[in-house]
Amino acid sequence: MQVTDFYKEFRDNDYPLFSLAEQFNRLPIGVETSDGSILRDLVPRVLSRTELKMIQDERYSRNNPMAWLARLICLVTDSIGKVPVYTPYAQSGFEEIPEIVRELPLSDTSYIVFVGHIHNFGWSIKNVHTTCIDELCGKKQVHDVDLRGLMVEYSEAAHHHLLIKFKRGLSIQRKGEETKKDLYTSMSMTIPLLKHALKYERYYRPNDQGDFYERIYGDCIESILQENGEPLEDERIRAIATPTLKNMSGEDSAILEGVLNSTPALLIMVKKQCNYCSEDLPIIVSQSFLYPKRR
Repeated sequence: MQVTDFYKEFRDNDYPLFSLAEQFNRLPIGVETSDGSILRDLVPRVLSRTELKMIQDERYSRNNPMAWLARLICLVTDSIGKVPVYTPYAQSGFEEIPEIVRELPLSDTSYIVFVGHIHNFGWSIKNVHTTCIDELCGKKQVHDVDLRGLMVEYSEAAHHHLLIKFKRGLSIQRKGEETKKDLYTSMSMTIPLLKHALKYERYYRPNDQGDFYERIYGDCIESILQENGEPLEDERIRAIATPTLKNMSGEDSAILEGVLNSTPALLIMVKKQCNYCSEDLPIIVSQSFLYPKRR
């Protein structure tokens, strides 16, 4: 198992998405298989009108956001690493999510959502409403967005297992000893996968996702170590993972998020110029802008 140390290795390269002639259909992280190989090749597919309506089902996306995300990925993906995605999904009556989709890193799902849109609808998004971030301007405006400006990061290194080194550490009570605690200074974990999001979908709240991600991170923990390398027992990790993450210091929480956010990904922001003050105007490209409705 290869563990990526946040303090030693970062993303290797970033490119404009449109420039990747041979890598456009290559996942930034990819799916790790049981033998340790990584499947990165992505083949998108053209949506039918009926399938597009399945993606545009607002009630389903609102009530089942993670299942909806999995549905979208299955509909826009022909295969991942030559493993078929759409065909088995369609053959199940659009009900059973293929295992390779469930094993996708969560950050890779965003890449597939955008690649699927571009493959079906092209690079341009019309009439995106935004507001200038300059405090002296702050004017609302409308822009057309060219997705060719999106940047994507790739790394040849594996990023499926991460090492987090804490500043303050995790104070964990000894088993069977209420008054004694040990300090744990590092933790290894797998990156969050779509299957974790599906498992904890009922805890997802659009405006407060803390509980949702704490439960996911708890499932992803592989080991918790003291300074001398002494590990916490596996059964204890499963029992105390989520409450321990809830109680970690703000400083260590920021380190954890920093490690997770430093894996290769699609950067869903483009730069425009404000129509009024001419300052740079960064626009976050929301997934709600994609897969437009047709009459």
